[in-house]
Amino acid sequence: MFSFLNQTSYLATALVILVIAGGFLFSRGISPVRVGAFLLVILLLAAAQLLLRSGPTGVTTVQGAEALIESDRPVLVEFFSDY
Repeated sequence: MFSFLNQTSYLATALVILVIAGGFLFSRGISPVRVGAFLLVILLLAAAQLLLRSGPTGVTTVQGAEALIESDRPVLVEFFSDY
């Protein structure tokens, strides 16, 4: 489900969500509660960005990858980029 949310499409999706939330919240004026709700939406989007990113890799060099591939254990090689 979240595979389509790479870095670029996530930013576009978050911008659309912010525009819709801002239009809905501020269509009847500005109040402290509405500003707080909008800030909460921003906070949730930022938290989602941090949680949906891939974690750090265990292999940082080509030699490290080759050593894992050439070991006696089965290895799954997956290439992935956040960009």
